[in-house]
Formats: sequence, C-alpha cells, structure tokens
Amino acid sequence: MGDGTALSALVAAIRDLRGPKQAEVRPVPEGPALYLCCAEEAGRATGMYRHLMQRESVLPYASDPGNGARLWEASENLVAQTREHRVESTVKPTGDPP
Repeated sequence: MGDGTALSALVAAIRDLRGPKQAEVRPVPEGPALYLCCAEEAGRATGMYRHLMQRESVLPYASDPGNGARLWEASENLVAQTREHRVESTVKPTGDPP
C-alpha cells in the first residue's frame, strides 16, 4: 500500500464523483492532503518531502538552520512593513487641502 496505489484509486474515485467535465478542467488539489491523511508511510516518517507525489531528497540548503533563520527574519520584516503600510494608509491628513 505504500506505493500509492490505494491513493490513486481514491483520487480517481473523487474525479469520477465530480463528473467528466470538472475532472478534465480541474486537477485534484486534495491528492497530497489525502496522501498525508491515509498513507502508512506518512504516519511513520518525519521530514518527508514529496514533489509531484514522488518522495525526493531534501536539498541541503532547504534544511540548513541558518537559511531557515534568515527566511524567518525576512518574513518578519515583510510582515512588519505590511503592517506599517496599513497604519500609514489609514491615517487621514488633517487641515485643509493645498
């Protein structure tokens, strides 16, 4: 069951429920979520990375703690800038227009 056969059957069944037109137009975005909920491997493994539903090795730069810290800091800065921008845009000028 770890080969994804059961998951493929489940995803195919969901596509059938949607009808042929919707199945052709829309991909099944819930495939990865269904896998993580149902696959035995997902319940036993940590730090698993999957790309296009295939297990892949995590590249060294992706698991580097220093890169993670820099990404976190950059994200905090972006959030702070967004919040500052929202505050500035809600402040109404006082006085008469020029």
